[in-house]
Parts: sequence; structure tokens; C-alpha cells
Amino acid sequence: MSRVVSGVTLALLSGASLLYSGSATAVSGPSNLSASRYPEPRCQPPRRSSGSSASELSRYQNEVKEHFRCVEKYVEAGNNDIKRIQESMDNAVRGAKRY
Repeated sequence: MSRVVSGVTLALLSGASLLYSGSATAVSGPSNLSASRYPEPRCQPPRRSSGSSASELSRYQNEVKEHFRCVEKYVEAGNNDIKRIQESMDNAVRGAKRY
């Protein structure tokens, strides 16, 4: 389990670095996004349990894996959004250079 979480964590951190700089400051200035900020992930965090049975531990581990899968999908979608935005900006610049 530790190796799975470590691997997933590294993948998330490398992808998330494109989406979030880790600072508490917000980007200022105009935006083309419809909302005032990028949507938060809708991933359910794993529920800790006070029990220590094998079934409780297994349930928790499965929920942790599912949470990481959800966050990975969120990061992937965010990276795709970044690519789409960059593509649109590049197209706008190419179009403007025609004049």
C-alpha cells in the first residue's frame, strides 16, 4: 500500500504543479473563466474508522485508492484544460498576426 500511495502521490504532485503553485496568493487580473476560480475536485475523502479489523482496514485502503484515482482524473482534466487554453491563445495570436 505504501508504494502505491507513494507512486500516486508523486504523479499527482508533478501534475498538480501545473495547476497550483502551492502559494496562498490568488492570481489577480482578468479571466476568461466563467467562475471566479477554477472548480475544486469533487473527490470524497476516505473515511477513517475507529475499528481495526481487517475488513475496516481493507475498506479504508480501497477508499484511499479511489480518492487518489479521483484526484488523478481531476489533475488530468486540469492539465487538458491548460492545453486547451494555451491552444486557444496561440490560435488568437496567429489570427492577430494575419492583420
